[in-house]
Amino acid sequence: MKQLILSFAAMLLSLGALAQKEIKVIPQYHVNDTAIYRNSGVSTMSVMGSEIIINTTIDMRFVVKEKTADGYVVELYTSNVNADTGQGGLMAEMLSMSMKMIEGCNMKLALDREGKLIGILNFEEVKQQQLKVMGQAIDKLYQDHPQVESALPRQTLISQLEAQATEDAQLKSLLSTANIFAYNGLTLAQGAKSEYVNPVGVNMLREVTMLDTNKRYVETKAISKVTKEQMKQIIIDKVKENMQETPPNIESQIESMIDSGMMSLHFNEDANVTFYPNLYVKSIDIYNSSDIMMQKTTVKTTVTCLHNNF
Repeated sequence: MKQLILSFAAMLLSLGALAQKEIKVIPQYHVNDTAIYRNSGVSTMSVMGSEIIINTTIDMRFVVKEKTADGYVVELYTSNVNADTGQGGLMAEMLSMSMKMIEGCNMKLALDREGKLIGILNFEEVKQQQLKVMGQAIDKLYQDHPQVESALPRQTLISQLEAQATEDAQLKSLLSTANIFAYNGLTLAQGAKSEYVNPVGVNMLREVTMLDTNKRYVETKAISKVTKEQMKQIIIDKVKENMQETPPNIESQIESMIDSGMMSLHFNEDANVTFYPNLYVKSIDIYNSSDIMMQKTTVKTTVTCLHNNF
């Protein structure tokens, strides 16, 4: 009997030790919980020998509004969107303009019981707000640069920006690893691998490379897993963004260049995140790099909780 009790105790200790080797990210949401986060980043884009650098800051107010039978309704209000383009020129201004679309957005989001993002409940309202901000920005762009409209018709630019305002595109952005919802529902353990889709639509394979359960700190690395068809579609979309008219045989040309190795597409990401005891995100630091059609981009992003009431 004594040996049985000792064996049982040893088993419990082993299970306890095992439990400490992973973190199941299920935030303890309570109605009226409020947290204010600041997202700051530096994006560097190299295109045909020229370099564009954009410094951005975005404030996000997160509030739990309701607990439902299926999960939660939360509010995410975005403000103080700043994008400093320096001397980046017209292209930098256009990138800055696309970022400012979310200024003043007040999204009502549906989360499941584990805090995983399901959808945008007031999407039509959000879309109209973004279209309004977008229209004002476009008017200012053509007012400041009247010569642009002949090279880039207003409707072409509107269509490009509207493509970023779809619910699917915005959900992908909210689920990116530079966001407070990205890790909800995940089990984080040393060496654990999982897949996700980045905002561009590319499948990424993430691996946990370091985990400290006591400090609730995790480091991950991710690389892209791109099929030939995905690569072809992404490059076609990229070409259409930069050309008013695309050649009728563009798809076959791109496919041939991919097969020959002349065109490639790569994404890499290094990230670390720290959680509060209730498993709200405390901070995120991320370094992303991508190479699409010889266009190299790096993005360093930090998300920090400035204030909370929990």
